[in-house]
Formats: sequence, C-alpha cells, structure tokens
Amino acid sequence: MMVSSFVTAAAAALAVLQLVECRSFARDGNTPGIVRLAVVSKTPDASLRKRQFPDRLINDDHGLEYLINFEIGNPPQNVTAALDTGSSDTWVNPQCGTGNTLDSNAICQRYGRYRPEKSPTSKGLKQEMYLRYGSGAVLGEYYVDDLHLDGASIKAQQFGIATRSQGLDTGLMGLSFGNQIGTSYPNIVDQLAAQNITQSRAFSLDLGSIDTPEGSIIFGGIDTKKFYGKLSKHPIIPAEQSPDTYPRYWINMTSLTLRLPASKTPGTPPTPPKTFLNSTLAVFLDSGGTLSMLPSSIVRPLAAAFPGAQNVGSGQYTVPCSAMNQTGFVDFGFGEKVIRVPWKEFVWFVEPGLCALGLMEGGEGTNILGDTFLRAAFVVYDQDNLNLHLAESADCGSNLVTIGRGKDAVPSVAGDCNGPSFTDLPGLTTVAPTATPIPTPAPTPSFAMTGKMTTSVVKS
Repeated sequence: MMVSSFVTAAAAALAVLQLVECRSFARDGNTPGIVRLAVVSKTPDASLRKRQFPDRLINDDHGLEYLINFEIGNPPQNVTAALDTGSSDTWVNPQCGTGNTLDSNAICQRYGRYRPEKSPTSKGLKQEMYLRYGSGAVLGEYYVDDLHLDGASIKAQQFGIATRSQGLDTGLMGLSFGNQIGTSYPNIVDQLAAQNITQSRAFSLDLGSIDTPEGSIIFGGIDTKKFYGKLSKHPIIPAEQSPDTYPRYWINMTSLTLRLPASKTPGTPPTPPKTFLNSTLAVFLDSGGTLSMLPSSIVRPLAAAFPGAQNVGSGQYTVPCSAMNQTGFVDFGFGEKVIRVPWKEFVWFVEPGLCALGLMEGGEGTNILGDTFLRAAFVVYDQDNLNLHLAESADCGSNLVTIGRGKDAVPSVAGDCNGPSFTDLPGLTTVAPTATPIPTPAPTPSFAMTGKMTTSVVKS
C-alpha cells in the first residue's frame, strides 16, 4: 500500500547554517507534564565560508536553523536535528557532503549518528521513506526505537533513518500535525501526549532574540517569564479553507506596518508609519523558515519604503546592516494582537557588510512567517484545540506552567515580563498594495528560501 501526503509548506531554507548548539534544562519535578529543551545560536567558523562576491547572496545560501539535541535507543545515542514546525516527520543520519553549501559536509560531520544495530530496542519496519523538500530530498527507511528528550522517554517512537539525502545538512524533527493528518503514524507530539509525558498535544516555542539568542521549546507547557502581555488565541484555519488546502499552522494576519526610526535632528517630527496590509491574509508559522515570505504586492512597496533596500532578484532584498542598530519596527497584526518586531530581529545578518530584508516575495499559497517574525514572538501551538496563542517575547527569568487537557487547556494568562515603552509613534499611513500580479510558481531557489516543503511517501 502507498500512502502519500503533503505534510508541510513552501520552499526550503538552503543554508550555510548559523550553527545552533543545544542544551537541555534540568527537569523540574514541580512542573509535571513538561519537557523543556533549549537552543543556542552560534556563528559558524568564518574559515568554512569561502564565497565570491558579488554573487554570494544569490548563489550561496546562508540561513539560520534551530537545532535540537536528543537521544535514540538503548543505550542512548546522541543525535541532532533541525527543529521544524513546518513538517511532521522526524528523521536522522543525513548523507554528509550532499548539502547545498560549501561547508555542509563540515556541518553534517559535527553531529551524532544513530546506529540501529547498537540498540536492542531498535526495529526496522520495512517501510520506505521518501521526503521531498524544496531544497532537496531524503530516502530511507522507517524504524521504531525509544526516543529520549531530556530524561523523558518516548517508547517505540517511529522515525526515519536516511540512506540517501540531497541538499540537507541535518535531519529534521517535524512538529506539525501527525497521526493520520500529516503522517500515517503518531509522531513525536502525538506520542508525548499518548504516553502521558505531556497532558495534551501542545508545545510553546521561544526562539530567543539576536541579543540573547538562547531560546527554548517547551512540550506540554508555557513559560510566563518569556513574554509580556496576554496570550491571544487564534484559530488554526482548517486545511480545506487554507490557501493550499493542506494541514499546517495557518492563522489569519490582519495588518502589516512599517515604522521608521525617529529622526536624530531636533525638532523633526517622526515619519508616519505605513501600513501595507489592512485586510485578512492567511499565513502559517514555520520555524524552518529563515526569512518570512509574503505576496509581492505587499513586499515590494514595503521594500521601497525601507531605507536603503535593494532588489537583488528572486524576490529578495538587501538592506544596510546599520538598520539593525536603529529603532525601527515591523508590526504584524492579528486582530487586536500586534507583534512588534524590532529591526534588529527582522533584518537578517548574513555576514559583515551583507544583510537582508526579513521579508521576501512568495508565490501563491506561500505566506510564511519564519524566524524573522518568530524571534519576536512567543507562540503556543495547541493541536488538540486547533489554536495558536501569540504574545510578544521577552526574558525575565523562568516560570513554567503546565498545559492541561481539554478545551481551552492553554492557560489564558499574561506574561510576567514588563513590556518596552514605545514613544513618538504617530498615526498610520495606509499604502495600497501594488497591482503587480503574484506569480504562481515558487521563487527560484536562492540565498534564503524558507520553510520546508515535503511530499512524504511510505511504501510497505
């Protein structure tokens, strides 16, 4: 029997990785039902990045991925995979040396490999795995074995072992919808709840900021000292009503506003902010996306208003790196909730002297809010109740709260952190979207394709 399912979205991040080292927090016996893991970003070794200017932006993809350490088997074997809310399957052991970047082999060799023959609890299912991504593909076989997350053990978890891969530097831990939706089997989020490790199929994600790049993923809970303001609830759009009719973390965004920095000249009034979206647009939140991706009718006028932005082709724009030191913002609106993203989080620092706008033009049905949005947001993904909960991220310590079971299980609480004060923010100027048609094909792969588009095929 062959089961085919399209399990996540849009073009993939072809990346020379900003390596992300991971560590785990000590488990807290006072907060049962919670598993918390941390990610810490690290700039790669510059000696690995041999590029030719002026085409480095287009031909050499240098993205950001958030990696997670975990263990498989008995005795446990340490492995590392990219954390991805845009796909559903977990797989390990990429084929080193076949990535899309010059240092992909060095990146791949840094991380552990799972050897099923060394674990007596490992079992091959004799089911072929084929996952096709925008940046490559992976072929392998499905296995089951115990999977260990910071002391919590999932028994007999199904996952894939790659035998061949192309264009991928690491394996993936997929955190999108699993059993009978995005996969034909219970994935990690499913099994955590089914085995009573967490109380529901829910987790929260805090990627951390550029200044303090340590973030965390919390299965089964939230951390009220990682955000400010109240968590706002947003229904996940049913697959049949979504732009591409596939199950993802789609929600409705209602506004997008660019706020320029205040002038340094005394007596100069602030420049009115400009709004480039003032209607409902379905977007999905994807930690596997380096940049965010929206229709060209929105991105082009926003780029034209962003100081110093230059079109470099393929729907992408460079900006002066000095923008990261300015007090500008991009406001993403979701009804009454606004996630204000500082330019230092929104601008993508590629390397000294080379920075990119945090938005690129996407094709039809590829409206992605990637890491350039998520670094400023605290997001709770509640699969059981089909909601996402949003707040603005912060860091004032740690206070874990368990997500329970049933309706409205995610606590409706305000964060413990104090929000920043914003002054000299004048009224809005609305910019009508351009009449430029949105291309149907996905953009040509270039320096920052975002998300993870897969087709999964299981043969038995």
